[in-house]
Amino acid sequence: MKSTSKVSLVNKKISEQFPHDYIDDRIRKAVKIIGNKEVNRYLDIGCSNGLVTKYIAEKVNAKEAYGVDVANVKEARKRGVNAFEIDLNEDKETPFASGYFDLITCLDTLEHVYNTDFVVDEIYRLLKKGGVAVITVPRTDSLVNIVLLALGFQMMSGSTSLEKNYGAFSENRISGHMAHFTKKALIEMFKYHNFKIEAYTEASAVEAWFGDLGVKGTKITPVKKMLGIVISKIPFKKEICVLKVRK
Repeated sequence: MKSTSKVSLVNKKISEQFPHDYIDDRIRKAVKIIGNKEVNRYLDIGCSNGLVTKYIAEKVNAKEAYGVDVANVKEARKRGVNAFEIDLNEDKETPFASGYFDLITCLDTLEHVYNTDFVVDEIYRLLKKGGVAVITVPRTDSLVNIVLLALGFQMMSGSTSLEKNYGAFSENRISGHMAHFTKKALIEMFKYHNFKIEAYTEASAVEAWFGDLGVKGTKITPVKKMLGIVISKIPFKKEICVLKVRK
């Protein structure tokens, strides 16, 4: 597959360098908000190497697990995921029939595309009537971002470049984010596209931040580790929105 935009090529490179090889608070919260559910067909939009997809599929007893991503789909297939290499920035329908899935997850993926409304519409098309989708996105109005912006730093959930994290408090990988969501914006978007809002919670991004630093070989100092623990314990305005909707 040939990517059609620089942002897709950058996100492909990021995903290949930083595959989601761990189960963190975002994933545990997503599984919890899904609840007890028997699933025939499950789709993970942004499946990466399939580790998270397989984990969730097993938790919901999915009979069939599918995934789409711009990178790492060969690894996902090796894990038993029916994965397809698709560039969501091409605004083309995925190769599935309407109403095909009982459950769809889109975890930390929506913020990486230009046309977010197209992806949300595609989720709606693919879900069967009564089907459930769970979405996670970085929360722009998190307490951490508010504090960083007040201090003059760039927010953690969004960089200004596809090459370098200018103005960041801590050197980390570039985000590749094209869209930025507050809790209010995320909920309003899914209401606009005719979804019923079922539940909302928040998750800490600290484990993911530390995971990325580990891949880069950056040493996590005791001070950073303690700061991460403190941030992860904050009970409100956490760094990740977790939304459950129904068609």
